[in-house]
Amino acid sequence: MLKISVLLVATICLVVSVAVPALAYTDSYDLTSTALGIAEGNYGFSYFVSPDLTLTAITKMTDGPGSGVAGTIYFHNKEGAGVQDELAGGSKEISGGGPCQDEALVFTFGTPPYADSPTLLLNKFKPDKDDVELVVSLVGGSTVYVPIATVDLKAVKVGKESYTLAFADLPELAGKEPLTSFYVRTWEGHVYVSGLHDVAPTPEPATLVLLGLSLGGVGLLRRRRAA
Repeated sequence: MLKISVLLVATICLVVSVAVPALAYTDSYDLTSTALGIAEGNYGFSYFVSPDLTLTAITKMTDGPGSGVAGTIYFHNKEGAGVQDELAGGSKEISGGGPCQDEALVFTFGTPPYADSPTLLLNKFKPDKDDVELVVSLVGGSTVYVPIATVDLKAVKVGKESYTLAFADLPELAGKEPLTSFYVRTWEGHVYVSGLHDVAPTPEPATLVLLGLSLGGVGLLRRRRAA
């Protein structure tokens, strides 16, 4: 009876520990107002896309993550998310020009994803004209700068002015620890972010505990059989 109980607990723990990360592996976010089910327009400094993803807008950036002043998030019905100035004026895209140049759209995660998992979707992006930089903050507190040249090289064209940027293709992020946030900054030009797909959150501590219990239960059964 004890043997059956241990086997049952181990099986349940193993199934749960494997299933939870698998379900989390499919996190994808479409950032057009149409996909979000909201009206096109301004939505303030922060917008909660889901419990695991918050967007914030920065304008008049200087140097380093979080620098500058609060901007306004703009959701276009087809193109995606952009940034306007603190008065909800100026261009609707993430802009590198005008009085509030060097804008950024910040992505902050509730559960840190693996650094090489997300795929970014850019709209109105022209690699020869738009200077887009990616800045990633890791769980250990360090910052990784993905330069304009790498973004231009690794972006894959999927439409007239639509591109995907897979973090797995960025050498600057290879082998890095999970990330807590990143931002898309434009130095010159105007771009939208229309989506963030294939986000793979790291397993939570409770999941790791379940996995440990399941492996421990299997080990106990093997020792009993050997005895």
